[in-house]
Amino acid sequence: MHLFNFHHHTSYPWGIYNLELGAAPPARPFSIGLHPMKHYANWKDAFNEVEILSKSPQCIAIGECGLDRRSKVSTLVQEEVFLRHIQLAGSLKKPVVIHCVGMHALLLKYQKQSAVPLIVHGFNNKAQTGKMLLDAGLYISFGSNLLSSVSLQSFAKEVPMERMFLETDDSSIPIQSLYEILGTIKNQSIAAVQNQMLKNLQTITNL
Repeated sequence: MHLFNFHHHTSYPWGIYNLELGAAPPARPFSIGLHPMKHYANWKDAFNEVEILSKSPQCIAIGECGLDRRSKVSTLVQEEVFLRHIQLAGSLKKPVVIHCVGMHALLLKYQKQSAVPLIVHGFNNKAQTGKMLLDAGLYISFGSNLLSSVSLQSFAKEVPMERMFLETDDSSIPIQSLYEILGTIKNQSIAAVQNQMLKNLQTITNL
């Protein structure tokens, strides 16, 4: 069974590959964006490259992009860059893969300006924060932390299946491990989880 991997950095063919600027775009689905933790000599030039790559038929999502309180990039610049991604995604009708650390309240400000689905990837926060995101209409993608965090597993049990994804990000764990743990949490077969993930993918990309 080919299990869908929402966000990854490998050659795995069944998912959304996170393309780095400067790398050749693959002949499989990918996303492209400016990461808030990275400092670009000229972010506007870098964003121009994002705009060019985003028009590829293989680009099915914008990002990862977002907001991170740990970044050396000023909050004002982070906000401007993030808004540009949201506007680009809206013009192309493609969903946005979001990296967000410690700035979820600010994220919701920009969610209100988005005409496309927003997915917070690698969610590893308190249930209260997760519920706030879900109530605002965002999706949540769980990564490797779901395997070891009891509190995250407890929260995942409460998240509607139609509002979540599974991903390996840059970890080496097999995506099947995440499907197995979510299947246990939700009392669902791996096939049932996979079927729902594909339905969710269709929902966010069929705009």
